[in-house]
Amino acid sequence: MKRFSIVNNGYNIEEVNNFIDIVIKKLEQLSADNNNYLLQLESLKKNEIQNIDLKVAKALIAAQE
Repeated sequence: MKRFSIVNNGYNIEEVNNFIDIVIKKLEQLSADNNNYLLQLESLKKNEIQNIDLKVAKALIAAQE
């Protein structure tokens, strides 16, 4: 847990602001990573559905023959 220096009127504002900047950057990176993972997941789902459709089509053709 982050501890801040105590000054006359509370915590050291510069330390707190620097910490908040670090937290913001990490949250932005996590959000971007999450969005990328969601896009990858959607792509994988679409590919899986296409593969299943192809297998079904091949099975139907084989059954008709």
